[in-house]
Amino acid sequence: MLEANRDKFVRLFREFAQTYPQTPDGQDHLVAYERDREQGRQNFEEIVAATTRGEDVADRVLLASIPKAVALVRKIREIRRQEGYRLRPRPPRRGLPT
Repeated sequence: MLEANRDKFVRLFREFAQTYPQTPDGQDHLVAYERDREQGRQNFEEIVAATTRGEDVADRVLLASIPKAVALVRKIREIRRQEGYRLRPRPPRRGLPT
């Protein structure tokens, strides 16, 4: 990372860290952390119990993880659109489903 970009990033990050938590969105985000942590703990305990019973938990692990990742990607795209970024579709990869 170029030094100028690094300095700009650090400055913007500090500004964000000092201001965002006090905004309504920031407050909602903080409340959601505890709810999501509790859900994560519950998911983990259920998966451990199912593993102990000898059940296949692969689908359960994926279903517990992927929705958050998909939601995060959607939110990032929404923010980029609002800020005027041009979003381009990803080119297909050879040999992999698109």
